[in-house]
Amino acid sequence: MKHKADQEHHSEQACKLPGILTKLMKQAHLDNAQLSYHTGVPITTISRLRNATDSNPTIATLIPIANFFGISVHQLIGETELSEEECSMARLHHLQTVQIPIITLQQAIDPIILNEETVQHYRWISSSAALGAGAFAIVSEGSQAIPHLPSGAAIIFSRSIQPKDMDYVVVQIKKDKPPVLRQFLVEGFDCYLKSLIDSEVIKLGKQSKIVGVMVQALMDYRKLDEEK
Repeated sequence: MKHKADQEHHSEQACKLPGILTKLMKQAHLDNAQLSYHTGVPITTISRLRNATDSNPTIATLIPIANFFGISVHQLIGETELSEEECSMARLHHLQTVQIPIITLQQAIDPIILNEETVQHYRWISSSAALGAGAFAIVSEGSQAIPHLPSGAAIIFSRSIQPKDMDYVVVQIKKDKPPVLRQFLVEGFDCYLKSLIDSEVIKLGKQSKIVGVMVQALMDYRKLDEEK
């Protein structure tokens, strides 16, 4: 009888999990792909947890999700009540960082949004900087290298800020040309672009488009990547 009562108690808790998880994700503005990225739990598993009351998740699945939202497993499955204040704190816990796609210069023209498709096709890193929409990162190496940065550093660019003198920028010099990495220079009322390879300087033309401005460099990106 006790075993049957335990099973019924566990089933009752499992019924609460889909609603609690969905509520937390909605408050944090997360979809299945984004939560999968943050926690390492497969997208299909998250979908099952949100939609099936009999999903019977393992503790190994629940712990990373609970840790991400800053709550206990007991609160996640409904065994312990989760107050509205704790729900709000879970949302703030998520908002501490944003996810940035690591791309090539050629891919920088159009913003890439984190969703179920792109999470599989790009690598993503976290940043706590104020970046605005459409931010992206490239790896500093070869023709994409920035002086004084170690090879392999992740360089993060914002599409939302205007460049200032001496900033590093990703720029499309002509509409039919791929973006390149340059240093932005200002002299009087004129703006110039300096090559990082041969120090060639050209005037910023009317056809040129600043795609992104460097705002942050993660020097230990390679080390962090290897630890995942």
